[in-house]
Amino acid sequence: MLSSIDHHAYVVAGQRESLIPVLLDMFVNKFGIAINGNPDFSVIHFESLGIDESRKIKEMQSFKSLGASKRIFVISTNSITMQAQNAMLKMFEEPTENTHFFIIVPSTSFFIDTLLSRMVVLENGLTPLCHSREGGNPVLNPKTFLKSTYPERLKMIEKFLKAFKDNKEGKSVVNNFFGEIEILLAKDVKGNKEALEKLLEIQKYVFDTSSSLKILLETFALVLPVY
Repeated sequence: MLSSIDHHAYVVAGQRESLIPVLLDMFVNKFGIAINGNPDFSVIHFESLGIDESRKIKEMQSFKSLGASKRIFVISTNSITMQAQNAMLKMFEEPTENTHFFIIVPSTSFFIDTLLSRMVVLENGLTPLCHSREGGNPVLNPKTFLKSTYPERLKMIEKFLKAFKDNKEGKSVVNNFFGEIEILLAKDVKGNKEALEKLLEIQKYVFDTSSSLKILLETFALVLPVY
């Protein structure tokens, strides 16, 4: 289960009928977020999310929270047009403070890579896709990675690549890993400015068909200071 709501956009593939009740239970019982009569909480469904719908979402999220809590948008859709994805990309690049999206789709395969790279991909159990297939033990743990020495980081990467390699699942895991690292570094934006810039530059190439996860991860491991 998701441990905290820090990222501005999450996506989970599956059936909305089964996922929405799980999400609602998580918001109420895990994070103490009111869902009934809360103007900062919305559940929206679109058969297809087009440019008009994306503009509506952008307008809705442009307003800050009416209270002290986070603004939560749970959006489910069966498909998203290319125009809408490009519009959402701009929105996710400059998200409104304390605003978070949970997007439910049948499959993440129709997302353009640049948009997917801006979101944390969740499994059906609503856990970040950043673990080993064997026993569920973390392979790329962001906090451990930051504190590890350079040789230790390279060993972690080697172990990860044996499990995932350069397939799409592996790329999604690495993208989520970078997203979680970004959240940790963003706690001190000024002090970590250079590291954040390097991270965002490397992250751009995660879904590039010609990119190598090994090279991207090893480069990141070596340019990132030990914390």
